[in-house]
Amino acid sequence: MKQGWFFRRRKPSLMDRLEEWLPEEIVERIPPALEQALRKRLDKIDASKVETLLGARLGRLDRAAAEELLRAGLEALNSRRATGREMIDAARSRVPDRASLEAAIREGIEAILPERLEQLLRERVEAVKPPLSKAAQSVAKPRPTTPPVPAISSAEQSANVPLALLNGAGRLAFFAVVGWIAYSNFMVEHQVKLPKAIEADLMTVPFQPTGPLTLYRDVPNAARPLLLIHSINAAASAYEMRPIFQHFRTERPTYALDLPGFGFSARPKYAYSPATYVAAIHAALDAIRAEHGKVAVDVVALSLGCEFAAEAARQRPDTVRALVLISPSGMQAKPVPRLDQWLYPAFTFGLWARPFFDLLTTKRSINYFLGQSFAGPIPPGLVDYAYATAHQPGAEHAPLAFVSGRLFTPDAVDRIYRQVQQPVLVIYDEDAFVRFDRLAELTATLPNWRSARIVPTKGIPHWEKPAETNRVIDEFLADVG
Repeated sequence: MKQGWFFRRRKPSLMDRLEEWLPEEIVERIPPALEQALRKRLDKIDASKVETLLGARLGRLDRAAAEELLRAGLEALNSRRATGREMIDAARSRVPDRASLEAAIREGIEAILPERLEQLLRERVEAVKPPLSKAAQSVAKPRPTTPPVPAISSAEQSANVPLALLNGAGRLAFFAVVGWIAYSNFMVEHQVKLPKAIEADLMTVPFQPTGPLTLYRDVPNAARPLLLIHSINAAASAYEMRPIFQHFRTERPTYALDLPGFGFSARPKYAYSPATYVAAIHAALDAIRAEHGKVAVDVVALSLGCEFAAEAARQRPDTVRALVLISPSGMQAKPVPRLDQWLYPAFTFGLWARPFFDLLTTKRSINYFLGQSFAGPIPPGLVDYAYATAHQPGAEHAPLAFVSGRLFTPDAVDRIYRQVQQPVLVIYDEDAFVRFDRLAELTATLPNWRSARIVPTKGIPHWEKPAETNRVIDEFLADVG
């Protein structure tokens, strides 16, 4: 008779599925009564609540991606069984106690979308039923004989949509999620060696409430200092501003900030907000000005970092002389709907926060998203450094606030950009992630605003057209005087 849960004559119970697919060290901790508890929980799932939490994001999971996630998860779980008791015992030390495990599994099942997910996976994954790999079969152990569990009748399944979902496409999704969570926790390295983003001195600045900030620093003379502020994304750091730092470091005091939650700055679990980053820029500006006689600083910022830099300049105009905004966010014609009050709690839930972030920051994912920001090939080093900085302890906390939309300011043009008093230069072209619908309005109605378009670029012109970008910045700052 064929092996595997796809070919059982008797309808497998939920406990059967858990015992066959969860790793050995977790299976041993599941009590016999868990199946009954899970069934009761499934009966109480509020489909509309789950719909709100997850939305249509799982629609991006195409057939190939689903198969790959499932295969990777299963192979990872089964490979741990074959490594011997010593490795299993080490893994057990990281497994939660029974109460925590029960709660985690219940929360995971609650996150399965009862109606929307079934529709999406049936369309995209169709009826994919991959058998256990040969490696998995070779290490499978015979299970002790247990009294048969009564099968779930067709009438019960049809009356219970969430439970029926655990068959077919829903079962595939459930175990793909379980497999990836296990793979993230046991197989993904979360403390990759992180070199400096820029070969320069490091300066530490005390900052509350998230912890010390790090600035890269080169002071060749006593000219007016320049502060560089990177963007916010899943794998951001001061590395993004490296070409501009290299250009200016021999001409004037140049600083590049690792914002809170990124690079070498502290990465605590914290409710990051725009105010957090504006306060961090104030702290960096104060530290720089303390070294240079309280002189106003020139600032160059990228993407979402532009909103924070502009707000810092608006709040304390005496600290900033001029602003250069590269591909600034917040200039779209229509405000982006605010969903962070639902998305942020969903993305940051402890069971899957880091696994979800690990999925966003695979090298393939980083390469894809960076590719959207370049008209030509991605420069060497960007993907590798982004991967390294995204695989550090606590690396998920700030990016998940960004992914949920928590860090954007609604109506940034009127609330921030229009209030800036200093000279402002916007450098832009095409961009896959932000729009510049209201830029013409700003430059036409505000005499302190001007713009320069550098083509062909797609969001990071200082990497694709460094000479032209640096020339435009030089001319602007020289004109400011």
